[in-house]
Formats: sequence, C-alpha cells, structure tokens
Amino acid sequence: MTKIQLREATPAPDSSPHIRQSQSTSKKSTPNRAPANKNKAATPKGTPAKSKPSTPKRTPSGQQKPVATPKTNSSKVNPLQMVTKNMPGSFAATRDALYAHIKLIWNLIEQKVIPKPPHRDTPAEFNSRFFNVDNIEYSAGNTSGAPLIPVAEVVTFKDLKCGRKKIGKGLVNVEEFFLSYTKATLACLGIRTWAPNLEDSHHSLYNKACRQAALMTFRQAALGGAYTYMNINKKYAVDLGLLVPTYNHYVHFLHTQRYNREKTQTRKFRMEEERKVIAKARERLRDSQSKFALAQGLPKRYQKVISDVNCHSDDEYSAGQGYIIKTLKFRSPNATKFFRRVDAAILKSDELEGKRIQRRRRIVPSTPQESLFPKPPKGQPLDFYEPEWFNDLLPQQRIDTANTHEVAFLPDASQSLMGKKLASEKLSDRKFTKQFFDRLSKPYDLTHEIEAEEDDADDSDVEEDNSYAGEEINLADTSGEDDDEYNEMEEELSGFLDDFGDNTMETSDHEEQDYNEDDDNGELEREERYLAMTLDEEIL
Repeated sequence: MTKIQLREATPAPDSSPHIRQSQSTSKKSTPNRAPANKNKAATPKGTPAKSKPSTPKRTPSGQQKPVATPKTNSSKVNPLQMVTKNMPGSFAATRDALYAHIKLIWNLIEQKVIPKPPHRDTPAEFNSRFFNVDNIEYSAGNTSGAPLIPVAEVVTFKDLKCGRKKIGKGLVNVEEFFLSYTKATLACLGIRTWAPNLEDSHHSLYNKACRQAALMTFRQAALGGAYTYMNINKKYAVDLGLLVPTYNHYVHFLHTQRYNREKTQTRKFRMEEERKVIAKARERLRDSQSKFALAQGLPKRYQKVISDVNCHSDDEYSAGQGYIIKTLKFRSPNATKFFRRVDAAILKSDELEGKRIQRRRRIVPSTPQESLFPKPPKGQPLDFYEPEWFNDLLPQQRIDTANTHEVAFLPDASQSLMGKKLASEKLSDRKFTKQFFDRLSKPYDLTHEIEAEEDDADDSDVEEDNSYAGEEINLADTSGEDDDEYNEMEEELSGFLDDFGDNTMETSDHEEQDYNEDDDNGELEREERYLAMTLDEEIL
C-alpha cells in the first residue's frame, strides 16, 4: 500500500501591495497630462458656460507621487466562503469530485440530507490522544502501523458496495482498495465514523483530523481512477492551496448553514429544499403547457391562464404511489377540469408525434391535500377563482385579485379542447364574455361592483345633469289651481318671448336706421371735400 502524506500548506505572508521607499525615491514621477478634448462643443460668445471640467492637478517635476491605497472589496463574505471567480476555470470538475467524495464518506448519498453530528464522546476521546497537528499528520500517514482502534470498528463505508455510484452530479467508481484505505486511515486516527463537528471551529484538532483524512483519501482515490468519469484534472488532486479552501467552503460554510437551520426548526432545510424542487417542477409544467397552447393557437383567454405559474397546481412525490396532486383552494373546480383537458390534449399530441412520454405520473388523491403555494394569481378571469373563496374576500380584495369583467371557460370545461371544436370556443374573448358572463358569474358576489356603479351614477346625476328645469308636474293628476298656475306660467313665458322678440326687432330697426344715417353723413362729408378740392384747382 502506497504511503501518502499530506501536509497543510503554510499560509503565505501578507501579500497586500506595498511600495518600498527606496524604489519610490529612485524613480521620478512622470507628470500626468490631461487628455485632449477632441469633441469639445463650442460655446457661443456672450453665453457663459454652465460648468467647466476640472483640470486634473499635475504633479510637479521632482516631487514624489502619492501612494494610492489599493481598493478593497466592499462586499463582506464569510471567510470560509469560496468565490468561484477566485478559482481556475479548469478546477470545477475536481471541485465537484471532492464534493462527491465528502458526500460518500459522510454518508450523504441521498439528496437533501442534513449531516449528523459526531457522537458526543468522539471529540473528547480524540483530544485525549492528540495534542497538535504534527501528531495528526503522522498518525494519518502511518497506515502500515498499528491503528488506534481496530479497522472492524470503523462504521464509515461499512455497508457500501463496490461499483459505480451516482453521487450528486458525479459518478464514482468505488473499488475495494479505496474502501480499505479509507477505513485504515480513520482507524489510525481513532475515528469510527467520519463526521466533522459543525458546532465547533474548523481550527479545532478534531475538525483538522477530519479534513486531513478526507483530503488524503480523496487524493488516493483520484490518482487511482475513482473519479475518471468526472474528467478531473489530476494536478489539482494534490494542490492543497485549492483543496483546503474548497473543503472548508463545502463543509464548514455550506453544510454548517444547513445544519444550523435544521437545528432551529426540525426539517426546515429539507422542507425548503423540497419546496424549491416542487416549484421548479411547477414551472416546467407551466412551460410545457404554454408551449402547447401557443403551438395550437388556443384562444388568448386560455393562454393567459396557462402562462401564469400561480394558476398551476403542484405535486409531491409519495413512495409507491407517484406524485400526489395538491389542491389550490382558490381555483374553481371548472378551472381544474380545464387543466385536466389540457394535460390530456398534450398527451395525445405527444403520441401523434411519436415522442417518448417521460411525464411523471400525477395522481388525484381521494382526500384533497392543500398546496404548498397559497398565493393566488392576480388579474385572471372571474370564473377561474373558486366562488366561495372569492366571496369571502373583502370588496377591495376582490377588486385587486380578479378581473370581474371577463370569463374564460365553458360552463362545462371538460368539453374544452375536444376533437370537434365547439362554436362557442371559437368566439373572441370579448364575444365569449358577452355570451357567458351572466351565466358564469351567478355564484359570485359582485355587489361591490353594483354599488360602485350606483355611486358613479349618483355622482354623474349631480355633477353632469345640466337639463334640470325645476320640479316635475303631472298635468294628468292636478287640481284646477295647478292648471291655472300652469296656464299663468305659460302666458308669462309667452309674454316674455313676445316682449323679447319685439325688443329685439326694435333694437334691430334702430341699429339699421343709425347705420343708414351714418352712411348719409359720410357721403355728404366726401362730397364737400371733393368740391373743396375742385375750387382749389380752379383758383390755381
């Protein structure tokens, strides 16, 4: 068995940029010259410029340039967090292989599993045997010597079989030598189960021993061909400058966060991860149905509903049954019928095109199970929403949630998207709403819409009705006094109109007479001036 020893790289001294005084004084600074402004716009004379660009100050010759303080990254990150841009691009495959190796020895083969802490006696037992890092390195590399505990007591890899294993994104070829070497390394360190203590510092001796064992066994496995299928670069398998921070990032940053979330609330991390997976599946369902609706040229009202991810139900995997469909409490049963018709139409379309059907088996449970996504979509047609759920909303909530002026589905949506298209499905959205709105809106409480219309009508009567001419009088149901009063009003009105007409005519006659008199006076004046001019000519 090859003896391999890894020693942690000594951290390099502070490499922050400094400028030596001797170097700065020996070189004269070059004065900065302002660049010529080629595209300078001309300013008209007499118009002062609003602002002039400040001319950069020049460093006088013979004077030392000031030392600039290097810029620091303002974004604060955890010191154990490794940023992708700080690693070589070709290191990604080796990084993924190291992640797979850690999952393998940590028994995290299943997805979304929270690592278990070490046994409460393990760190204390380990600290009683080791006092410094040198002891750890010597014991880990002395696999040919006597182990601290029998190899048979090592629990790690106890039930793991040889062969190819799918671990996360990677495919690992597990060989017998790899298993034996890992168990021997852990036995030399006195560790029965490889499990870092995430509640302690990564600088603790026990956590350093776990890291030493993980990196040594990873190097042995990588050079032995265990990660050949992952196309790793073997030169990085011995580069502790990259492997150590990658290990700390994955174990003491990423998994520590998950461990702490799980500690504050049981199954919190797992529920969050499951929610992400289910949400992604719901988005894929939305995308496939939207693509189908667009390709088949379905009505716009259908496409509007299908394109909103919040209109779609989610499902959750149940072992032995399949994917159980969850119930959206805000979606009407008729809308659910429509979505089932869409699923059936897509299935038939795939069969006609000869596509391999890889869709998950979705099962409707006998007892409805509430969805993980209670947020309803906004702006959808009225009949999309469940009537009782809608009627329980406050008036303003109804206005904000639903489009109460449109409907989208047939009265029996199970008749949608059939081979023989119904005539009503061919109608435009406006005509469809006009034909079916009264029928489909009956279960919904729209009193807030009626009250709003009445308020608007009352306001318009008061503000915009300029035809008001006093109190109405029913002439068919009046006494003689009322008739006399009405006749008097008619006579007064008639007299007023006659007087107005006479006065208007008199005024018109007076104006015409005055106009004629003015014309006569003008003629006399012109004639007198003409005669005067004639007399002047005769005198001359």
